[in-house]
Amino acid sequence: QVIQTIIGVNQIDEDTIEVYVDYWHFDDGEIADWAALWSSMPWEISAAMEKAVMDGKVSFSRSGATSKNVSWLSLIIPKDASLIKNYLQEFKDSSYIPTSLKENNQSLEYFQNRYNSSIKWIEENNHAVISNGPFYLKSYAPESRTITVSAFNDDSYPFKIGEWEEFEKVKLPIIKNIEMKKIIQKGEELEIKIDTDNSDSILYFLINSEGKIIVSETLGIDKDNIIIKIPSENTENLGIGANNIKIFAISNSVLKPDFYESSFIVTNDKTELPTSLYDDIEFTENKTEYEFWIIPILAIIGIVIYLKKRYL
Repeated sequence: QVIQTIIGVNQIDEDTIEVYVDYWHFDDGEIADWAALWSSMPWEISAAMEKAVMDGKVSFSRSGATSKNVSWLSLIIPKDASLIKNYLQEFKDSSYIPTSLKENNQSLEYFQNRYNSSIKWIEENNHAVISNGPFYLKSYAPESRTITVSAFNDDSYPFKIGEWEEFEKVKLPIIKNIEMKKIIQKGEELEIKIDTDNSDSILYFLINSEGKIIVSETLGIDKDNIIIKIPSENTENLGIGANNIKIFAISNSVLKPDFYESSFIVTNDKTELPTSLYDDIEFTENKTEYEFWIIPILAIIGIVIYLKKRYL
């Protein structure tokens, strides 16, 4: 899939290449990872895996393993790791060089060192999962289904301990408060005051009564608050009656925005919402008719007393 998106490769020098791909992602780091041509797994492990599959001892897929009645290759399983180690030993003994690396201008000592390094890893860790990240698989016990992961201490690794701690506690954007008129006159400037937390920008959509977007704009936020002023030439295009505003608070650090939506009324003339005066409100007290229950209770007590006297 990656190969299909590669447009070109330009060699800058002996250690640097440029890769051009027809691929987009909102995170530039994902694009860089997508364009990486070299596997994070050592090439000798890949070569040993390919040889094991071509010899029919294992399969790369579940369906292939089922149809050929062989194991589905997994570098974490000790048995498969031992198989990979045997192929690495065979490569070492025969001074094998993969076809794709024969013109790499590397000495035989380089290839021997690579085989020795991976063989030693498998012997020490009992698995063949080797990569180039900050952590490594220290051990795996299939019986107890236990995996142990440890940090790989390397002074040359660019990211130190605690580099990514800020991402452990995600700060989502929050719309704390919004102030705006519930009724505006057609052609009147609409002012919206917004208070936020953890937000870098505001995206709003002004929608008329027919569901059409009248105006949309993204605005940067300074000090967690902003005032949106929608000019009269835009509110002039709103329909009489109910219209809608949608507001998104956006953070550059997290993908999920906060969302607010509200309706407001547009009139031809200046109008205010009807209000109720406190004096006009009547309160009624819920009075329980206790007298209604007194007579039945007295009657029951009388019957109980009569029965006691009669049968005692």
